[in-house]
Amino acid sequence: MENLINYAVSYAEHGFSVLPMIGKKPLVKFADRPPLTVDEIKKFGKNIHMQISHYEQLIFLWWILIAMRMGLMVLNLLKN
Repeated sequence: MENLINYAVSYAEHGFSVLPMIGKKPLVKFADRPPLTVDEIKKFGKNIHMQISHYEQLIFLWWILIAMRMGLMVLNLLKN
């Protein structure tokens, strides 16, 4: 359990929103509120989950596409 909390704290420190949830129901109102602090994350313990916004998903997919394209470029260079 401590490992999950450490991951949640790390995600929060890197700018991701971390929410306490049971199933798919958030335990706190998160609209128009700053992200949870480290102490708040530790308070909720095992009920912590990560919320990724649509913007963050697009950025993540963009980085994957760039990595794939660069990988293809390297493969083409190795063939020649």
